[in-house]
Amino acid sequence: MIQRFKDSQYADGVVPVDALRNKRGFVLKWDEGKPTQTSTNSDALSMFKPGFKQQAEADSFIAEVTEDSVIFDNATFRPMDTIEFDYSFMDAQVPLQSMRAVSSGSQIQDITKLEEGTPSFRRKSLFCKPLLAYTIVPWLWVQDNIEGDRFLSSFQSLVAERIKFNMELISLYGKENTSAGADGLNTMDGMIQQLTTQHDEIFKGSSASLRTPQGVFSGISGEANTKDPVKIDFSKRYDTDGQDPISQLEDMITQFGIQKGNVGNAKFYMSNEARAKLIQIAQSRETVVADSLYFEGEDLKIWGTPIVTCDALERPVNGFKTNIILADLASYVIGMKRDVETDSEFNMRSQTYDSVTKVYFDNLVLREKDILTAECSNLPSQKATSSGTSSGSGSGS
Repeated sequence: MIQRFKDSQYADGVVPVDALRNKRGFVLKWDEGKPTQTSTNSDALSMFKPGFKQQAEADSFIAEVTEDSVIFDNATFRPMDTIEFDYSFMDAQVPLQSMRAVSSGSQIQDITKLEEGTPSFRRKSLFCKPLLAYTIVPWLWVQDNIEGDRFLSSFQSLVAERIKFNMELISLYGKENTSAGADGLNTMDGMIQQLTTQHDEIFKGSSASLRTPQGVFSGISGEANTKDPVKIDFSKRYDTDGQDPISQLEDMITQFGIQKGNVGNAKFYMSNEARAKLIQIAQSRETVVADSLYFEGEDLKIWGTPIVTCDALERPVNGFKTNIILADLASYVIGMKRDVETDSEFNMRSQTYDSVTKVYFDNLVLREKDILTAECSNLPSQKATSSGTSSGSGSGS
């Protein structure tokens, strides 16, 4: 006999679970099948009512890699058979001198008394550093997850993609300091540190030519030596300050040309925030000067130099601040001794799958004249950061 339960016996929307467990039938009114939260039945949070399809679940995970490795994708890639690869450069100073310096009937004086043309040499090197990342996956997780045994291969593919972006962070923000710990950021000097060293060696020392690559943008006027870096200040306005970030970036293009950078292939690399702020500033400027920042198709350009957004420049670490980079990245080299490798094995003692992913790489600013960086100041996110916030290995302004 079918037992009919009165509505008053159960809270609204609650399935009479005791009746189901005792295999007794019951009558349910036509109703929505969605779970209903109650204080007496926790199953109602996740179970649909009888007669309705239960909730469905995907049979695979969706990878959530959201960052693009823009610097890596545009840099020059150098496969390496050994851990070190050297680039050798040669230049020549060849002074031209008059042949009319007649001496003792000769057209020229003793040739050994003339200024000799001489070659000059220098070397730059890639020296690969080994880095690794490891994960431990419990056996029971592999059995119970929605992908089953396929999980390990899909997870390893995700790890390899994530490592690519982390390698880009190291290649930008690294500072070689092995005593600071095992973090990959301490294993090599990244692009910004190499450019900072270039600036300090040239402009903090003896007098330098204005054509000497600055490394860190230091303006286009004044003395050639002892020049301090110029920050791209997003608080400046053209009508009150005589300059703004757009005019400062125009100066950056000018300096890039003065130091013989490859202007034709150069691009600005910046964060999404900096790009959006430039558009806001341009919209409020007088038309005669705002036209230097314009759209060509879908590309935003300054004086014809494209602007490219770079996710890594939104995540400064290791004490660095938000930077804008003007570069022909063909002059920036990523050297790799081996491809990214992942090895896994089952650990009998711990009943886990132990995986290790290894990379062996270095980065090099090959031609300093083709890369110029500048720190940003007074972006909205920087203003929101308290003065006591650490600028260590975490995300900075």
